[in-house]
Amino acid sequence: MTAHERARAAAEQQRTHRYLRLGIGATVVVILAAVVAASLQGGFVLGSISAYFYTPARSLFVGALIAASIGILALSGTGWQRGLLDAAAVVAPLVAFVPTPIQHGAVPGFPDDCPTQPAGVSCVPADQVPAIAIGVEVYLALSLPGIVLAIVAAILPAADRKATARMLAPSFAATGVILGATTLGWFGARELFLAHAHFVAAALFFLLIALVALVNAIAPRLDEPRQARVCDATLTRRAPWLGPVYWVIAVALLLDVAVITVAVIALPSGITPPPVLIGELIALALFLVFWALQSYQTWVDDERGRRSRRSGA
Repeated sequence: MTAHERARAAAEQQRTHRYLRLGIGATVVVILAAVVAASLQGGFVLGSISAYFYTPARSLFVGALIAASIGILALSGTGWQRGLLDAAAVVAPLVAFVPTPIQHGAVPGFPDDCPTQPAGVSCVPADQVPAIAIGVEVYLALSLPGIVLAIVAAILPAADRKATARMLAPSFAATGVILGATTLGWFGARELFLAHAHFVAAALFFLLIALVALVNAIAPRLDEPRQARVCDATLTRRAPWLGPVYWVIAVALLLDVAVITVAVIALPSGITPPPVLIGELIALALFLVFWALQSYQTWVDDERGRRSRRSGA
């Protein structure tokens, strides 16, 4: 391969990564736009973004979450960040496939069967369970061959297979725990799973993103080999304001998830403005800012590396 061909291949790879990063950010915009459109169409504002699963926004809601999951998995990086983002990517489809429980009449125009529940008790409508079953069971059925394929694709071409296996161990351990818990919940305690899986998966997703932001705030190059961090000056220079901003995102996400949890458990429904809806909007906004920063940081590193290669050529 000539130098020109190598440069063109590197440029194509950079473009692919950039489009993927922009696409992940776009999934947040799609979810928010779908919520606004459904609210305008129906003339109502629901108590949470998750409740829009029961509106015509469902297709965009589910599709955006699946697209975000694939993008995050493809761009998870290395080290601690890779393990945390891989876990977030694995848990995101559960947020899409398993809807939030609702109280009877909570979604205007949606014919739920929750009147059979005690007053004030939420449920996942029974007519939704067959679709949920297909989603969860296909998700579980494809996960094992997916993990095997990922191991083969990552380890076989590696020069140091043992080192690569050690690097990937946190990702596969986290994936195994999530899939194991999902399998036990779905087949062993389905009613409990339907009642709590959506909230647990969503909270876990944002907690994992908060931890990734914390990793970036505390040790931005922790995921790179020490020799690379010492020798490659283009990777060690980072805008000084990025660290504090990552701190703010991490702390804000942790507090936001805590407030949403309290609102879900302790506050009655029907409060205006809806605290869960506001908390979810804040969480999505923080995720969007986090991913924009990740994209900016990678973009700058790519440009520095390109200039460094040109000057050394």
